[in-house]
Amino acid sequence: GLRVLAAQGKEGVTWIMDNVSWSPDSKQVLTVLTTRVNPVKQLYVADIDGKTPPKALPKQPQDQACYAVAWSPDGKKILVATPPKKR
Repeated sequence: GLRVLAAQGKEGVTWIMDNVSWSPDSKQVLTVLTTRVNPVKQLYVADIDGKTPPKALPKQPQDQACYAVAWSPDGKKILVATPPKKR
């Protein structure tokens, strides 16, 4: 069946990127979204059981938007595409 892990308007989510990356153990997905509290495009992880809302990954720069994500096969690294910082 279909399981909704994040939806616009739910849990304060205002925008969701259509790119997701599955964790190597297939228990989580990684995506980028914005919320009413944080309008910057940031990385969030959601458990596939759907019991808890997506959580922002810690230690993200609040002035750096994310546009694409990929989890490494061993789960130890995350690749993130971001626009260049303005000087």
